[in-house]
Amino acid sequence: MKLNQKINSRLLIGSLILFMSCMDPIEEPPDQYSEYSEIILYNPDDGVKLGVQGIYTTYGFKRDPFTSRHRLRAGYYFATGGYDINYDARFARIVVKYSLGVGAWFTSPNYAQNFFGLGNTTSNPNRDENKNFDFNRVKLSRIGAEVGLVRESPFGSFFSYKASFESVEVEETGDRFIDEYYIEQVNQPEKFERQYFFGLDGTYRYESYDDRLNPTNGMRFELSIGAKMN
Repeated sequence: MKLNQKINSRLLIGSLILFMSCMDPIEEPPDQYSEYSEIILYNPDDGVKLGVQGIYTTYGFKRDPFTSRHRLRAGYYFATGGYDINYDARFARIVVKYSLGVGAWFTSPNYAQNFFGLGNTTSNPNRDENKNFDFNRVKLSRIGAEVGLVRESPFGSFFSYKASFESVEVEETGDRFIDEYYIEQVNQPEKFERQYFFGLDGTYRYESYDDRLNPTNGMRFELSIGAKMN
């Protein structure tokens, strides 16, 4: 199996993405291959993000549409100094037509997401009060894992049933919107303690396109039902 190196670049509104991927199975048998990619992204919220991804896929007797696939992703955010690591894997047809899906994720204590409050009437302090971007950044330490059954049909349907467990800690940084929200607005300072969540969810998705890489006509429908307990 011969695969050539691919280099793509694209410009999105408000973000510059440089995407490079390479599949290099030179010393591997034709029933498996490895792939890696690099991404450079910029937006005002995260600053410059440097990301990498590696995928290892095998093709054996049982396929859905592959026998197994391991994917590892990592990203570093220069504006906050935070990073995240995500892993997921799928093993084909473990239970009849369903494959086994597993995943895990980790974020550093200074990994950040924006929070402006709840509802449709929230304001933007960056614009209205001349606050800097750090004011709405929330430092989140997340560690979690999930396991479940997955089925992907050749006609565009996707089924997933998973159980998950996650530990989340919100940092009380001081002089930020999240501190005002938990302490002054809702009076729940205990939310800054590490929280643990157990969840169950099911997902059905249907996709159909005339050309998946460059679609001009198609549709996507997704329905998810689930619950989490703290």
